[in-house]
Amino acid sequence: MNLEISDTAVRQREHESYNRSLDEDGFLVWPRLIPEPLIDAHLSALENLMRNLTVDKGRGTEQMTREELSVIKRSRASFHREHQPTLELIFNRELMDFLRYRFGDEPVMRQPQTGLYQQHAPIHTESLDIKPDSFGGEVRIWCALENVNPDAGPVYYVPRSHNLISSCLEERLSKDHPDFIDVLERLTEPTTHAAYGAATGPFFKIVKEEILPQLVEQMGLQRVAPILAKGDAVIFRTDVVHGTSPCVNPSLTRKYLTAFWTRTSTRWYHTRSWWGPKWDFRSAENSIVAPIEQFALGSRIEFKDYYEAYLTSFGRRILMPQRSVE
Repeated sequence: MNLEISDTAVRQREHESYNRSLDEDGFLVWPRLIPEPLIDAHLSALENLMRNLTVDKGRGTEQMTREELSVIKRSRASFHREHQPTLELIFNRELMDFLRYRFGDEPVMRQPQTGLYQQHAPIHTESLDIKPDSFGGEVRIWCALENVNPDAGPVYYVPRSHNLISSCLEERLSKDHPDFIDVLERLTEPTTHAAYGAATGPFFKIVKEEILPQLVEQMGLQRVAPILAKGDAVIFRTDVVHGTSPCVNPSLTRKYLTAFWTRTSTRWYHTRSWWGPKWDFRSAENSIVAPIEQFALGSRIEFKDYYEAYLTSFGRRILMPQRSVE
């Protein structure tokens, strides 16, 4: 009995420490979270699937037709949904216990993806286009499926950037480019994904290519690229600034699995209805929700349902409070 109490106390202290790291730094490294046998079973089955789907195609997808790419996408989605060792890897019990502690709610997983190589992601946050109602209630996990070679382009994170940069990013863009608010005002009417992208794309490009790098440099913030061993995982807030380090040797693999986790009660808000304190029209009618599936290992949202809800949101008018008439 004393041993059980001791173990519970240790887990409690660990959860408190990890929670503090997420709130203060925006990310944490969890050593040896994922058991190696699960990683080996996951990779072996996935690589066998890919060999069957991409015979003689090599690493790249340039020679593939749209139909071939569509088949691969559907097959990989089914694999991440159905392969038992993969599900046990994703729905890690220690991870879920911590997320229950952090969220105060049942954790829900979405968008599991496995990659074999670096994806050349520029500096960014996950929260430009669509935001959870609480940034503390959504995280992303990045699991190393092999020892990460520094020459393979590790992921980097900017400590404290969620508080120092992301919390005022909307105001910065609105101040430097007040015409963005005019764009959002026009986008309150029903629109399309393509029209939204054409209208907002140039501004989001400024954020990624100019504002984020400038703020990191001006504030003297560091880009920290943890060198992870097989089974290590990074948990990070979706509003922390991150990207990928230069890939010195493109022939090297950098095998990883990533997924989003959120609390059951989370709603998401589109930029059309929420862009900082000067453009805040959060309400149930303007939110984006997707059905949650409960199964033996936990709860999840299918990406196709999440993406469909996102696309459908463009066809709705953003409901804004009526302004009083003087």
